[in-house]
Amino acid sequence: MDTNFWGTVVGTREASRFFREGNPPGVVGRVIQVSSMRGVFDQPVYTFYCATMFGSMHSQLSTAPLRASRKELDPSWNIKPTCFAPGHTASAGHQKEYWTEPHPAYTDPALPSNQMRGLFRHFVPPGDTCKVMQRCYDLARSRTRRSTSRSGDDALGLVKKEIETMDKYASLTREWSKAILAVVSS
Repeated sequence: MDTNFWGTVVGTREASRFFREGNPPGVVGRVIQVSSMRGVFDQPVYTFYCATMFGSMHSQLSTAPLRASRKELDPSWNIKPTCFAPGHTASAGHQKEYWTEPHPAYTDPALPSNQMRGLFRHFVPPGDTCKVMQRCYDLARSRTRRSTSRSGDDALGLVKKEIETMDKYASLTREWSKAILAVVSS
């Protein structure tokens, strides 16, 4: 939590302060937060990591106290925050990942967490770290205002799947949701 969430919040806040107070008028300041696709969707075994990535992504993208976000920044400051979430990348972090043995109550092989452990024990991420970093440099030089950027076919596929799932659940609860709307009369 300290690194993944608060590190991002404080780093973004300080970079925004630096750009706001130090850049001459007309000079663009871009804050690029490298996050994870696990901030977009949840995954067994990675529950708390997913939560920190979700929090850090949304601290940059939504309105929240003490967080520099695109909705809180005065457009005249010319600061462009971007959250970059690449797909699975063969990074040093992935190579240092280790798995603890599950609690005896959770040893059923049919549990999603154990299936995930089985899949990821020998998983080799397809993403090229050098190409991911090149995309970060491309974003830094880009004149386009992007709030989010995903890269990798796996990342884009997961985003599309998450949108479809959210749409499905929204459709299932549409009538129920209408029943709780307040009626305002003048």
